[in-house]
Amino acid sequence: MKHYRYSFLLVMFMLITAFAVAARAATVTVPPKTAPQSTPTDKTPPPTGTKPAPKVTSPAVQSIMPCPPVAIAPQTPTTGGTSVVGPIATTATMGPNYVGPTPNITAVANALSLRAKSLTTLITFKSGLALAKPVGITVDYASPAAQYRTAQSYDTCNGNRFLYNDPISGPVNSPGYAIWGKPRQLAINVTLSEYKPGGQPYVYTIPLKVNLDPLFDVSITPLRFTLNNDCCHWWDSDTGVRFSWRTPDGQQGKKNFDTNKGKTTAINEFAWARQEVSASANLFWPDWAFYCSDPLETVAFLEGFGTPTIKLLPAAGGYVGRTIQSWHRQSCYADTAFDIKITLHTYSNL
Repeated sequence: MKHYRYSFLLVMFMLITAFAVAARAATVTVPPKTAPQSTPTDKTPPPTGTKPAPKVTSPAVQSIMPCPPVAIAPQTPTTGGTSVVGPIATTATMGPNYVGPTPNITAVANALSLRAKSLTTLITFKSGLALAKPVGITVDYASPAAQYRTAQSYDTCNGNRFLYNDPISGPVNSPGYAIWGKPRQLAINVTLSEYKPGGQPYVYTIPLKVNLDPLFDVSITPLRFTLNNDCCHWWDSDTGVRFSWRTPDGQQGKKNFDTNKGKTTAINEFAWARQEVSASANLFWPDWAFYCSDPLETVAFLEGFGTPTIKLLPAAGGYVGRTIQSWHRQSCYADTAFDIKITLHTYSNL
């Protein structure tokens, strides 16, 4: 009897243990639900008990964007002309020459440089100035030939460049046409401006003057010589000609050749060219002459052409044709022709 009692108790204990283990395995802990997060917008009210963050207004200096890195190539020196160079400020607020109404204007004013050659002027402002506010740059040009205005904002990254070519003259039938190809004075006003809250902007004007002397590129083609009649040796179909000329810079040339009536001979040695020459240079209209071959040289071949009187510049160039008479025979004539090209020399960089 005692044996059955212990067996019953053992079975009950095992059943209770099995039920306890099953109950523990079936129990799952579920994490609490989290409220969905809303994306903040301008209309979303701030959480209770906190103050909204104040709005921040960017200072003016933040309107000037930083400069990206740029690889600088080696600079090739250029041949310049008349140069008027403004002093360079060592810092953004210490102008050694110009003192504007604000530190920004002062810094830009002392970063100015002016160069001029022929009728070309180049105004530059160096880059790299740390300005607190933007500065506007307006440039006015005035000469007897024309007036012109242009404007930019100061460029911290690249600096500024104002290239201007004054016209060779004013319009036809205007007072400025009288200046055609001649030296003149160019007046330049550089105006710097900076925004002033609640009032008129700060303005600072730098007056400049530069004397301009137009430079020309001149080229003369070979002369074309055509004898009008067989006038030197009527018994010979070929005629010996002595031809002489003087170039615009005073050099004399000579050439002997055979020709006959109606035949055109190109005298290549007559060609001449110069670049960047001024009207003030001693250049004169070329001279030329011919006569029939003789054993001895005479007239212009020995005496020259005399003192030149007609200046080559300023002039527009073009076709030149002239019928000339032999210096020996009054009935001997020849048609001569050549072309002169004269262009104003301008520059893309100084």
